This record gives sequence, C-alpha cells and structure tokens, in this order.
Amino acid sequence: MILKFFRISPLLLFIFLCETLNAQEKTFTIPANKAYAVPYTPDEKEVGVSVPVGYPEDKGSISNWTNKNRSIVWYLYQTAGTYYLDFDNTTAKGKNLTFNLKMSPCYAPLQISPSQTQIVFKGQGRQTRTSAGSILINQTGYYKYELSPQSEPSNAIVIHNLIFKSTTDNAHVNHTDYQSTPSVHINFSSAAATTKSYNWLYEEVNVPQGAARFIPSIWLSVSTEAISACRRIAKQKEECCFQYGTAKMQSMMQRLLNMIMYLL
Repeated sequence: MILKFFRISPLLLFIFLCETLNAQEKTFTIPANKAYAVPYTPDEKEVGVSVPVGYPEDKGSISNWTNKNRSIVWYLYQTAGTYYLDFDNTTAKGKNLTFNLKMSPCYAPLQISPSQTQIVFKGQGRQTRTSAGSILINQTGYYKYELSPQSEPSNAIVIHNLIFKSTTDNAHVNHTDYQSTPSVHINFSSAAATTKSYNWLYEEVNVPQGAARFIPSIWLSVSTEAISACRRIAKQKEECCFQYGTAKMQSMMQRLLNMIMYLL
C-alpha cells in the first residue's frame, strides 16, 4: 500500500502543477478617478469629495472625502468569472474608516442579485491594499460599484486604484477613459413653431467648404434665447457648437456670428 502511494503521488503532483500553470492569475487595475460622486449636486462646496476627471486616465486619486452622505460610484464592464477586489488606498495613521460596498447589475437582463460587503480601511499612514473580498460575476455585462462611508471619512483616505484579480479563463474588467453623459439627438426646423421648452440645447450648423479655415472650433455656453438669435442670424450656414448657458453670452455670440457672416 505504501509503495502504491509513492507511485501515484508524482502523477498527482504533476497534474496539480499543470492545473496551477493553466490557471494564471490576471490583474486588472482600474484608476479610482474613473468614478462619479453621488448624489449629484451643482454646488462644488457641497460635494465633499474630490474626483479628478479627464485624461490621462490614471491622473489623480479620490481624495478630500469629508461628506459622509456622498458616495462614489464606478460603472465597469466585466466578463463572467470570480474576481477578488482590493482597494489601493492611503489612510491616515490611526484611523479606522468603515465603508459599505454595494455591487449591482446596471440593467435587468443580468441575472444577479445586488450584494453588499462592509470594508474597514485601517490607517497605516502609507499606501496599502484593503481587501473587499470575492465577487462572482455570472454574466458578462456592466456592473455598478458604490462605495459609501458608514463613518465620518474626515478627509483621512485617498483611494488610488481598484485592483481586480481573477484566475478565470477570459476574465476581463474594463472602464471608460472618459466620464461623460448620454446625449440625445433631436432635430426640428428653425422655422417651426415654438411649442416646447428645453433646459439644454445643442446646436450644429454647417460651414461652407473652405470657410472653416477662418473659424476655429468653438464651444460656448449660451442661453436658449441666444441659440434662437444664432438661428436667425446664421440661417444654419456656420458650423459651431453651442451649449445652454447664461444670457450674458448673447452679445458675444451675435458679434461672432456677424464676423462669420462677413467672412462668408
């Protein structure tokens, strides 16, 4: 019996090593600043947490977290598999900060129930990793991760990255380089009767060939009244982009469009 055991053991060891080599661990690093502060507030002073945005994607970390009522949300694309999540963070020495992490699907067809876990960031005064445990993704799709303070954050934590690890074949975690908002394209005639009101409008006007060299790409904030003035003056001949703003920009837009008309 003992001889048989020693004869089989090398084979078992060989199989184990093959399985281990095949199950290579993959790491996916998500910059923490690919996030949103919720609930939304237009007043920067009330946000209570700093989420730097823009490109490059790894520029800046989540910091200045002082508002307990403000959460941070990430929207990530993940393929099916088992993942282990760590938060790459720096927490002030001596501080123990409790947070709740909720993971939920972004749309109904994803047959997965929301899950929550409590995380305690133990302050060491240096950059370290804090585990958020394992996450089972049974369907490929988009998922929402919401991190909410359960204790006062007290400006004592900086979150650098979310680090996912997985040994699942074809595992993948992805984020978008830019934080943006959905756009809805509508169109109507400039001569149509005004029967609807809009809080935000976006205007695209065509520039005749050869005229664009006189006109740089322009993004200006104007009021809906200014947009109406643009339509009357430009008659949809120039290519500019306008966003809703304040009525203070009307005169500037009129001067600009007059100049464009002169160049044409």
